[in-house]
Amino acid sequence: MEWDAKTVKTWVSRSAPEPGRRPERPQPRPAPEALRPAPRRRLSTLRVALVVALLAAAFTFYIKHVQATADVLAELQQAERDNLRLHLKYNRLKGERDRGVGPGVVYRRAKALGLEEGLQYGPTVVVAE
Repeated sequence: MEWDAKTVKTWVSRSAPEPGRRPERPQPRPAPEALRPAPRRRLSTLRVALVVALLAAAFTFYIKHVQATADVLAELQQAERDNLRLHLKYNRLKGERDRGVGPGVVYRRAKALGLEEGLQYGPTVVVAE
Protein backbone atom coordinates (compact mmCIF):
# COMPACT_ATOMS: atom_id res chain seq x y z
CA MET A 1 0.00 0.00 0.00
CA GLU A 2 1.29 3.36 -0.88
CA TRP A 3 0.92 6.38 1.28
CA ASP A 4 0.14 9.59 -0.40
CA ALA A 5 0.29 13.00 1.27
CA LYS A 6 -3.49 13.34 1.47
CA THR A 7 -3.96 10.02 3.31
CA VAL A 8 -1.16 10.75 5.77
CA LYS A 9 -2.49 14.24 6.43
CA THR A 10 -5.99 12.92 7.06
CA TRP A 11 -4.67 10.20 9.36
CA VAL A 12 -2.47 12.60 11.33
CA SER A 13 -5.25 15.18 11.68
CA ARG A 14 -7.53 12.52 13.17
CA SER A 15 -4.99 11.07 15.60
CA ALA A 16 -3.06 14.11 16.80
CA PRO A 17 -4.40 17.53 17.70
CA GLU A 18 -3.04 20.62 16.22
CA PRO A 19 -0.34 22.34 18.27
CA GLY A 20 -1.85 24.52 21.03
CA ARG A 21 -5.25 22.85 20.75
CA ARG A 22 -6.73 20.27 23.10
CA PRO A 23 -7.75 16.95 21.64
CA GLU A 24 -11.47 16.47 21.34
CA ARG A 25 -13.00 13.93 23.62
CA PRO A 26 -15.76 11.73 22.38
CA GLN A 27 -19.03 12.88 23.94
CA PRO A 28 -20.72 10.23 26.09
CA ARG A 29 -24.11 9.13 25.07
CA PRO A 30 -26.82 10.26 27.48
CA ALA A 31 -27.97 7.51 29.84
CA PRO A 32 -31.54 6.30 29.65
CA GLU A 33 -33.92 8.03 32.06
CA ALA A 34 -34.17 4.99 34.35
CA LEU A 35 -30.39 4.82 34.85
CA ARG A 36 -29.86 8.50 35.51
CA PRO A 37 -29.22 9.33 39.15
CA ALA A 38 -31.77 11.50 40.86
CA PRO A 39 -30.75 15.12 41.26
CA ARG A 40 -29.02 15.71 44.61
CA ARG A 41 -30.82 17.85 47.12
CA ARG A 42 -28.93 20.16 49.39
CA LEU A 43 -29.12 19.49 53.11
CA SER A 44 -30.63 22.29 55.06
CA THR A 45 -29.07 23.48 58.31
CA LEU A 46 -32.30 22.79 60.15
CA ARG A 47 -32.40 19.18 58.94
CA VAL A 48 -28.76 18.58 59.94
CA ALA A 49 -29.37 20.15 63.37
CA LEU A 50 -32.45 17.98 63.86
CA VAL A 51 -30.54 14.80 62.97
CA VAL A 52 -27.70 15.74 65.33
CA ALA A 53 -30.20 16.46 68.14
CA LEU A 54 -31.94 13.11 67.55
CA LEU A 55 -28.64 11.26 67.61
CA ALA A 56 -27.64 13.04 70.84
CA ALA A 57 -31.00 12.15 72.43
CA ALA A 58 -30.69 8.53 71.33
CA PHE A 59 -27.16 8.34 72.75
CA THR A 60 -28.33 9.90 76.04
CA PHE A 61 -31.20 7.41 76.35
CA TYR A 62 -28.81 4.54 75.61
CA ILE A 63 -26.40 5.65 78.35
CA LYS A 64 -29.30 5.99 80.81
CA HIS A 65 -30.49 2.51 79.82
CA VAL A 66 -27.02 1.06 80.47
CA GLN A 67 -26.84 2.75 83.89
CA ALA A 68 -30.34 1.55 84.82
CA THR A 69 -29.43 -1.98 83.76
CA ALA A 70 -26.31 -1.85 85.93
CA ASP A 71 -28.43 -0.67 88.90
CA VAL A 72 -30.93 -3.50 88.38
CA LEU A 73 -28.07 -5.99 88.17
CA ALA A 74 -26.64 -4.69 91.47
CA GLU A 75 -30.07 -5.03 93.13
CA LEU A 76 -30.42 -8.56 91.77
CA GLN A 77 -27.02 -9.58 93.10
CA GLN A 78 -27.90 -8.11 96.52
CA ALA A 79 -31.19 -10.06 96.51
CA GLU A 80 -29.31 -13.26 95.60
CA ARG A 81 -26.90 -12.69 98.53
CA ASP A 82 -29.85 -12.11 100.90
CA ASN A 83 -31.57 -15.24 99.57
CA LEU A 84 -28.45 -17.34 100.16
CA ARG A 85 -28.05 -15.88 103.67
CA LEU A 86 -31.70 -16.70 104.50
CA HIS A 87 -31.35 -20.25 103.13
CA LEU A 88 -28.29 -20.84 105.29
CA LYS A 89 -30.09 -19.43 108.37
CA TYR A 90 -33.15 -21.62 107.64
CA ASN A 91 -30.97 -24.74 107.32
CA ARG A 92 -29.15 -23.90 110.58
CA LEU A 93 -32.41 -23.36 112.52
CA LYS A 94 -33.99 -26.47 111.00
CA GLY A 95 -30.95 -28.50 112.04
CA GLU A 96 -31.18 -27.16 115.61
CA ARG A 97 -34.89 -28.02 115.74
CA ASP A 98 -34.32 -31.49 114.28
CA ARG A 99 -31.62 -32.15 116.87
CA GLY A 100 -34.09 -31.06 119.59
CA VAL A 101 -36.94 -33.32 118.47
CA GLY A 102 -35.02 -36.12 116.75
CA PRO A 103 -35.34 -39.83 117.60
CA GLY A 104 -32.32 -39.82 119.93
CA VAL A 105 -33.87 -37.11 122.12
CA VAL A 106 -37.29 -38.77 122.07
CA TYR A 107 -35.85 -42.15 123.16
CA ARG A 108 -33.90 -40.54 126.01
CA ARG A 109 -36.99 -38.67 127.26
CA ALA A 110 -39.15 -41.79 126.97
CA LYS A 111 -36.62 -43.78 129.00
CA ALA A 112 -36.60 -41.00 131.62
CA LEU A 113 -40.38 -41.34 131.88
CA GLY A 114 -40.02 -45.08 132.49
CA LEU A 115 -41.11 -46.37 129.09
CA GLU A 116 -39.40 -49.47 127.73
CA GLU A 117 -38.35 -50.08 124.18
CA GLY A 118 -39.96 -53.13 122.52
CA LEU A 119 -40.73 -54.64 119.15
CA GLN A 120 -44.48 -54.97 119.62
CA TYR A 121 -46.84 -52.13 119.02
CA GLY A 122 -49.10 -51.29 121.88
CA PRO A 123 -52.59 -49.86 121.86
CA THR A 124 -53.10 -46.31 120.62
CA VAL A 125 -52.66 -43.76 123.37
CA VAL A 126 -55.26 -40.99 123.34
CA VAL A 127 -54.35 -37.77 125.12
CA ALA A 128 -57.25 -35.81 126.51
CA GLU A 129 -57.04 -32.09 126.28
